[in-house]
Amino acid sequence: MVNSQYLLFTKHLGLNSIHAIIGGSMGGMQVYQWMVSYPEFASKFIPYVGTPIQSSVNQLNFEVSLQILQTIEKYGVPDSVANRIFDLNFYLLARTSLQVDTLYEPGEYKQLLDKFRGVTAERFPAANRIAQMKAMITHDITKDFGGTLEETAKKVKGEVFIIVSASDQLILPYQSIKFARLLKTDLMVIQNDCGHLGPGCDLKLVSNAIAGFLAR
Repeated sequence: MVNSQYLLFTKHLGLNSIHAIIGGSMGGMQVYQWMVSYPEFASKFIPYVGTPIQSSVNQLNFEVSLQILQTIEKYGVPDSVANRIFDLNFYLLARTSLQVDTLYEPGEYKQLLDKFRGVTAERFPAANRIAQMKAMITHDITKDFGGTLEETAKKVKGEVFIIVSASDQLILPYQSIKFARLLKTDLMVIQNDCGHLGPGCDLKLVSNAIAGFLAR
C-alpha cells in the first residue's frame, strides 16, 4: 500500500517530498511504514491510534474477523450479511464497554442492534474486508530491521508525533508508546472512555496538538 502511495506521489504527481504524512487506525499503520520505507520523503509523521507492529491480541482480533469472513465467502452468504457481522464485531472492539452502556441503556438494545444493516456492503464487499484483515495481521515495520523496534527506530529520520488512546481495545497502544520512547519523540496518550475512537471524542484537543506540531 505504501509503495503504491509513493509511486502516486513521485511518478504521477511529480513530488519529491512532502511536509507531513498523517493517518489513523490502519492509516496510522501505513504512516509507521512510511517512516521506514521512505524515511526522507516527509518532514513530519503523525500516526494516530495505529501501531508499528501488531500485538498478539490485535492479531487474534483480526484473525477472528478474517475467519468469519472467509467462512461466509465460502458458503456464498451475501455481502450485506458479511458486513453486518463484521460491523457488529468491530463496533464492540472499537468502543469501550462503558461507552456503549452509557450510550444505550439495557432497554435500548433493539435500537442499538438496528444500527447494523450491512449498508457498507457496496463500498466494502467481503473480499475487500478479507484483504484488509490479512494486511493488518501481517503488519510489522520491524521485519527488515532484525525484528526489533530498537533497530527499526534507527531508520526514522523525520519528526514524529504519535497519538494513542489509553482505552483502545482494537489497536492496543503499547507498541506505539514503546516506539515513541525509543524515538524520544512527541507522544499524546488520550485519556477518555472512547476506545479506538478516542481522538474523535477529544477532537479539539487533538486537532490543536497536531496543528502545533505541523506549524513548528
